[in-house]
Amino acid sequence: MVHAIEAYISRAASPFSDAMAEKALELIGGNIAVNPRATTKADVLALYQKAL
Repeated sequence: MVHAIEAYISRAASPFSDAMAEKALELIGGNIAVNPRATTKADVLALYQKAL
């Protein structure tokens, strides 16, 4: 995740590297483990915010 963020915010970023970084973050975000006790959308969002 750190590499994807670094690639996205780099001064040497290009449209291609931005697209790859965005896709990487999308894939990573879809695979972050969620607390099974999180019962509301707000709980899940809070967990994602803590992860980032």
